[in-house]
Amino acid sequence: MNELNKQPQFDVFMAHNSKDKPQVLEIAEQLKQRGLKPWIDIEQIPPGESFQKVIQQAIPNVKSAAIFFGLEGTGNWQEEEIPVILTQSRKANIPVIPVLLPGVNQLPDDLLFLSERNWVAFASRLDDIKAMDLLEWGITGKKPGAEGENQTTSLSSSSTEQSSENELPEEPEDVALELLQRLRPPQFKRVLFYYKSVNEYDLPDANAPQSEKAMEFVRLAVEQEGESLSKLLNTIYKVAPFLKK
Repeated sequence: MNELNKQPQFDVFMAHNSKDKPQVLEIAEQLKQRGLKPWIDIEQIPPGESFQKVIQQAIPNVKSAAIFFGLEGTGNWQEEEIPVILTQSRKANIPVIPVLLPGVNQLPDDLLFLSERNWVAFASRLDDIKAMDLLEWGITGKKPGAEGENQTTSLSSSSTEQSSENELPEEPEDVALELLQRLRPPQFKRVLFYYKSVNEYDLPDANAPQSEKAMEFVRLAVEQEGESLSKLLNTIYKVAPFLKK
């Protein structure tokens, strides 16, 4: 067995259902345009090679792993891939990033344990700059724009600049909705507890997807008087400061 290089050769391992491959390839191309090197099966696994063997060799050679979920759910190969990725990622001590493709607003029911990790959601399109910034941040551990090399931040488009911590984005409703959807369930409950202007009983029932609860949360906040959205955003940042620009 050949000894793997000490320095990881790839930035991210991209696990996905083969039915979602066109979308995942498009995201991979965007990552390449950002100077990152993704590992994707179609480019790395030769015909006839053992699937699990290649994955086990690849994981120690990447800096992170992204697991993609599309409308088709998880495929047969992906279901075998995920346990191997999680096991190998723990051994290699690398982050695992759940990624929701357009049209998907929650993780599969049998993989809800991944909700303990912050995920990236391409809400409606693949050229979502905010989602790409978040994905890059998860892969590299460096927030885009933090060193002035990329003026696009994880919560705003490249044309929007932050002039102060208290300045609201151009569309605070959209930002609040996106942030609420990204929170882990315990964080979402803490935001609701601290915000106080919206009661938990005003939201959809506990079994409803968090995306539905987030939409209703924002709608009710908009109906409040005064700086309700500013208060909501500040509460979110208090609970999850890593989301702050």
